[in-house]
Amino acid sequence: MRVQKPRIEYVYGEGKRISFLLAENSREAERIVDEMKGDLDISVKRYKEKRTLTANAYFHCLCNKIATAIKASDQEVKSQLVKDYGVPDRDAEGNLLSVILPKNCPPERIDPYLVPIARDGKYITYLAYKHTHEMTTSEFSRVVDAAVEQAKELGIEVIPPDELRRLYAQVNESV
Repeated sequence: MRVQKPRIEYVYGEGKRISFLLAENSREAERIVDEMKGDLDISVKRYKEKRTLTANAYFHCLCNKIATAIKASDQEVKSQLVKDYGVPDRDAEGNLLSVILPKNCPPERIDPYLVPIARDGKYITYLAYKHTHEMTTSEFSRVVDAAVEQAKELGIEVIPPDELRRLYAQVNESV
């Protein structure tokens, strides 16, 4: 459920109260409040736009066609696109995520989206990139656009730019 404008108030003798405005009219919220009995376990996380399954399916279809054309696996193509056009992953405080592995450990055993950034004798430091399902719409659209360009270069038929923009626009309607 999407909410906006969180507010923390101090209620004398009771403690702190957090209130939110619902981003849309939600019968689900009314149902939850009506059914509340006892204590609740509530988690709050930053809102991010959801992608449409259509855009996601199109991306995977392109990866498959590119992989066939260059004789690689779908995962290899997807991984390279994410590492070349995706965004580095960050922790809750905004710090870049990195991993240090022994130089003889293939990074794909840990994660397919690791890029080497430093070497030190027996170890290699890798920068982690976001998985596609964790990307925002704009982050993901950049990766899809790169896949479209790569497909065109290989002579693979792609959907027209207007149709691609429509796929991205559906995201806002489905949220």
